[in-house]
Amino acid sequence: MVRDAFLTAELAEFWVRSRGCPICDEELHAVASVTPSQHWLCPACGHCWALVHGHLHSVDALTCQGCAARTKAECLSLFAARFPAFTGGGLPDEAT
Repeated sequence: MVRDAFLTAELAEFWVRSRGCPICDEELHAVASVTPSQHWLCPACGHCWALVHGHLHSVDALTCQGCAARTKAECLSLFAARFPAFTGGGLPDEAT
C-alpha cells in the first residue's frame, strides 16, 4: 500500500510506472516491503525507490529491511558499488 499525502494509492501506482526509474528510465516494479510505505524496484539498474510527498527518493540501503525481491545484503552490495567512500573503499587517489 502506498501511503503518500499527495497521491492516492491508485494514482501513485500509475504515476510511478509512468515516470520510470530516475537513474536509467526503465519501468519500476512494486515490491513487497516490511515497511508501511511501498517500494519500487528497477530490475535494470537494481535501485529501489520510495514515493515521498509526490517525489521518488532512493531507498536507504543501510536502513532498509530488505524485501521479497532482494536481500539486504544485495542492496548493501549495490550501495557499496555506488558509494565506495562510505563502505570502506575510500576515494580514488587523484595524485597518482
